[in-house]
Amino acid sequence: MRVTIGALIAILIASVIYQWQFATYNFTGTRWLCSESKSGFTSETYRHYRKVSEITAIYFTSKESVTYFQTGKLVHQDGMEEPYELILTADNETKGNQLKQTFKRVDWNLRPEQSPLYIRDKDSLVGYKSDLRYEVDGKLLFLYSQSGSEDINIACHQS
Repeated sequence: MRVTIGALIAILIASVIYQWQFATYNFTGTRWLCSESKSGFTSETYRHYRKVSEITAIYFTSKESVTYFQTGKLVHQDGMEEPYELILTADNETKGNQLKQTFKRVDWNLRPEQSPLYIRDKDSLVGYKSDLRYEVDGKLLFLYSQSGSEDINIACHQS
């Protein structure tokens, strides 16, 4: 009896460790909506903005690729508002609870022409390698940095 209980506990522990370390969520064909609003900037590029708000739709077109549709608004310190829209494409690898992505292309639909540094910042994503952790809870997706710091902490919902 003790051997049977010990074996069942070992199987349960192994299953939990497997799910935690190796199980991968199948994102293929899923679409997620994320919304962010940021303010109080200290960097030179963003200091002249009062607020930057954006809505991002993340579409996992296949196991190996992902497309980001971003629309947003830059609010300058003087109150001027500039809308923008862009599409980012990236190679995607999902491993355990990690999303590893390499951004391949940035296509602007609507450029914020009064914000060349913002345009340069977004364009510089080409070649950038992102390494995020994720959790899926039903129709919610949580993205955060590997270190768990607050610099990247995004909540999304499935659409």
